[in-house]
This record gives sequence, C-alpha cells and structure tokens, in this order.
Amino acid sequence: MNKASISDFWYKKHNKVLAILFISIALILMAIHYLTAEILSGWTYFQENPDEVWNLFVYAVCYLIILIGNIKNDSIAYTGILMFVCYTGLDAGSQIIDNGKDVIDYLKLVEFSPIMIPFFLECLSLVGLVFLGIFLYVRSYQYLKGTYNNFMAVRALAISFAACLALSGGLLISLLSFSVSIVLAFVLIMPLSSFFVGLSIIFTVERLRRN
Repeated sequence: MNKASISDFWYKKHNKVLAILFISIALILMAIHYLTAEILSGWTYFQENPDEVWNLFVYAVCYLIILIGNIKNDSIAYTGILMFVCYTGLDAGSQIIDNGKDVIDYLKLVEFSPIMIPFFLECLSLVGLVFLGIFLYVRSYQYLKGTYNNFMAVRALAISFAACLALSGGLLISLLSFSVSIVLAFVLIMPLSSFFVGLSIIFTVERLRRN
C-alpha cells in the first residue's frame, strides 16, 4: 500500500478508525479496573458490591455495541451511544439526588478556596451530563430518523457531553494516581475509561454527517 493509498484511506476512514481505537482502549481500561478490584479484594469485590455487577454489565454491553457497530459500519453503534448516554444521565441524576443535600450543607459550613474548584467543576459536570445527555439522546435519535438536520448541533452536544464525562469522573485524580502507584492507578482508572468513551462517541457521531 503506497503513501497515496494510505492517505486516501485515512481521509475516508479516520473517524471509524479513531472511534474503534478509543472504544477499544475504554474496554481494556474497564477490564483492568474490575480485575484489579477483584484481585485486591481477594475475589470478593462483586460479592461486596453487587451494584457493580449491574454497572459492569450495562457499560460492557454499551461499549461492545459501539465497538461492533463501528467495525461493521452498522447504525447499531448509535444505539450503543444512546444506551450509554441514557444510563450515564440516569446515573448522574441519581448521584445528584443522593448527594445534593449533603453537598449544599457542606458548602454552607466552609469558606471558598481555590482547592475547591475541581469539586465545583465535578458537580457542574454531573448536572451537565443530565441535561446534555437528554438533548444528545433526543437530537441524535431525531437525526438518525431524519427529522432533525442540524449536524453541527449534534456534534456540539457530543463534544460537550464528552467534556462533562471527563470532568465528572475525576479524570485528573485518575491521571495523577499513576505517579503514586500503578495499583492505585488501576483502581482509579474508570474515569480514564469514560474519557476514551467520550472520544469514541465524538468520532462515531462524526460518521453521522451527511455529505
């Protein structure tokens, strides 16, 4: 394959290649996280945290649907995205409901400090996941059905959702943990997995563009 052929392939297929690459990385990181958690707990992690079994199942199904759909050039990839967006939005909403009052009470007792900025960003990104997730779900579905034609709006929603996804999970802490301990990094690696899912969603949505 000569340079011109490679350049032409990349021009036509780069969104597909990047979407597959990033969702594959996300799958690997998720597997590393749960395997490390199981090993450190003496293979009792899922027994002690039964909710994580459901989380693993749902996210694994979403990731695999996005991966397979991109590999096969099948619109099922967008079904995987819609499932992921829906579940992530619900999860963020439940976190807000469960912890919102405690957060407000805490903020009333402390004075503002620059150290709290990442905390505020994480709270805002959780809210963003809910609202952006709803709009991304609706607009993507409408675009797939042909009842909505503003691709730029769908792209902007996907990018914004991916940004909130990275901020809400504590991506910075996950990255910094690598400088402390590789084992700790593997335990805290899920935000990094979510970050790569967000990137995959962006490039999968790019394939929605109608020429």
